[in-house]
Amino acid sequence: ESPKSGKAPAETTMAAATTTTKAGGGAASAAGACSGSVRGRYESMGVEGYYKNHGKGYTNPHEAAIRRALLRAMMAWGGLAKAEAVMDLGAVKRVLDLASGSGEATMALEAVFKALKLKTQLHFEAADPYTHEAYTSRTGRECSKFSFKDVCNGCYAEKKFDLVISSFALHLASKSILWGALSQLSRISPRLIVLTPHKRPQIEPSMGWMFLNEVYAERIRCRIYSSTFM
Repeated sequence: ESPKSGKAPAETTMAAATTTTKAGGGAASAAGACSGSVRGRYESMGVEGYYKNHGKGYTNPHEAAIRRALLRAMMAWGGLAKAEAVMDLGAVKRVLDLASGSGEATMALEAVFKALKLKTQLHFEAADPYTHEAYTSRTGRECSKFSFKDVCNGCYAEKKFDLVISSFALHLASKSILWGALSQLSRISPRLIVLTPHKRPQIEPSMGWMFLNEVYAERIRCRIYSSTFM
């Protein structure tokens, strides 16, 4: 199993009540975020086959929307009253970009910190078994070939991060792989951000993460979770 392999499970709803913040504007820019040519190629080649053949030159067609959505989310999460804030943006230094694609989440997070005039120097690690070359080409940073299965097997067990972010990938993982990977990640980072065009993935407390908030913008769900172990 890998971050971008396997058939997506049937769509489910969040098991527990959630807090959702809706941000208006630009909704059409990511219309049908999982539809169109990429979805057609998923159907004809399979998800794993698509990324094996196109990973080197991959770019997410919704990158601009991802950047705008993440900015709105981070402004909401860090801009709430101190007692209600779900994230201390100034404390974020070490970031793991998991299933990193060609770096859309890395570059979006950098752009957000610049827009919010945060002076923190971000240090990224990235992993993607298929698009690692595309990530390095676009960001100038190294990217490992670790898959979700590698994460399940403890490839990051000795690492510590302030934040794990995963964009347009976790909804493709099987529930068993999702459970194993998220359980491992909950022991190395206090916060997890998931960007998804679906209601999936369904992340439960038994996986080591407690849902905090969702911002829905650009037809993208930006969700933040808190580790139950850290």
